[in-house]
Amino acid sequence: MKLVVFNVGSALCVYAEHQTTRIVFDIGKGNNFSPVNDFLLPLYEKRGEHRLKNRNNRYGISQLIVSHPHKDHISDIQEFDKNFYAHLLTTPNSKSPNGNPQNINWRKITTPDDPDVKYLKRMKIGRNLPLRSFDSEHLKIGYL
Repeated sequence: MKLVVFNVGSALCVYAEHQTTRIVFDIGKGNNFSPVNDFLLPLYEKRGEHRLKNRNNRYGISQLIVSHPHKDHISDIQEFDKNFYAHLLTTPNSKSPNGNPQNINWRKITTPDDPDVKYLKRMKIGRNLPLRSFDSEHLKIGYL
């Protein structure tokens, strides 16, 4: 298994790879580093990966996990979506009484007018996400 944790300042982005499964956890970028342009695209091009014709000629990636839609976790989302198609798009769920459990609780977002937050909203339209979201209140994180 390969795990790459990017030094993107106060943002976060992690790339994990095991056999043919490739996962990106958050997609934040730094002032001088874009995980998409400076790592993912060169990696896929070097390996000679094929673009998906049925996904607007983008590269396929197994899963994009967005822990929560704050700027430091999604600042490279537009560049990611321009070049990659995530077969699974995983986001934290909404606990609103009548809400769909696959939906983000947008009321908790402090910057709803941020272009990247709006972009993530548009990315989720039409995506069928059963059993692909998680409850961040019950997520256990371990530190080494």
